[in-house]
Amino acid sequence: MTQTRLMNSPTDYEKFGVNPDRIEPWEDARRDDGRPGAFEWWYFDMLLDDGSAVVIIFHDKDAANPDQPMKPYVQIGVTLHSGEYLHENLEPDDGEITFSTEGCDIRMGPHSVAGDLKRYEIEISPVNGLGARLTLESMSSPWRPGTGYIGFGENDKDYFTWLCAVPRGRVHGQLTAKGETRDISGFGYHDHQWGTVPPLMIWNHWFWIRQAYDDYTILVFDLVANADHGYTRYPLVFVQDADGKIVFQGTGELGEVSFEVAVAFPGLILLFAK
Repeated sequence: MTQTRLMNSPTDYEKFGVNPDRIEPWEDARRDDGRPGAFEWWYFDMLLDDGSAVVIIFHDKDAANPDQPMKPYVQIGVTLHSGEYLHENLEPDDGEITFSTEGCDIRMGPHSVAGDLKRYEIEISPVNGLGARLTLESMSSPWRPGTGYIGFGENDKDYFTWLCAVPRGRVHGQLTAKGETRDISGFGYHDHQWGTVPPLMIWNHWFWIRQAYDDYTILVFDLVANADHGYTRYPLVFVQDADGKIVFQGTGELGEVSFEVAVAFPGLILLFAK
């Protein structure tokens, strides 16, 4: 069985230069170098007030084939309130691509995203009648499990990561679909991942669960490694209140936790981690 572990020791924090007590804007910047074997993406999704949904992902390459050279592209997918799905993969010219290492600031030709953990500006120039100009403003606090790294193999040779930059936020702006542009508003989410092994090769399965109320935001990322890694389970979970303060978080042993959260909610039971 190959070793795997959540990288959360003092040595790990020092190695990656991250603060165990707070998340800083540079952590949502370019974290890898696009070398063969490594991949990285910045993921955004939005649930709009009219029932539509938007997903936008900035990739440095196809994560299913990380051994290939860098080939950045942007995905935009829109599910209209009617249920109709629209999608484009947008590949800019090589000379029009930049990734900042100081903060989230990505330019791929006419498409871009820039933000600082609190506010993000996203622009997807319309292609085939599909595009967006959106602002995402965080209503929460960023979170990561330990350093954000899960190591695999001897000396953590390979790794998979998760930085939940915006667990919940307000989104507004303009959406272009089928050539028509309209003003939109709703709620949004953003996370950032990078690694050296394709997710479908290292994980047996996972559950990704999100629920937001007026007073609380709950996120669960419950991952189970494949047989080569002993089906090791990483039950990552956190609960934040309306001010973005952590009410509960867990990354380890399975169990049951019960605690008071509000008058309106006499108790909240979590069956994931403690």
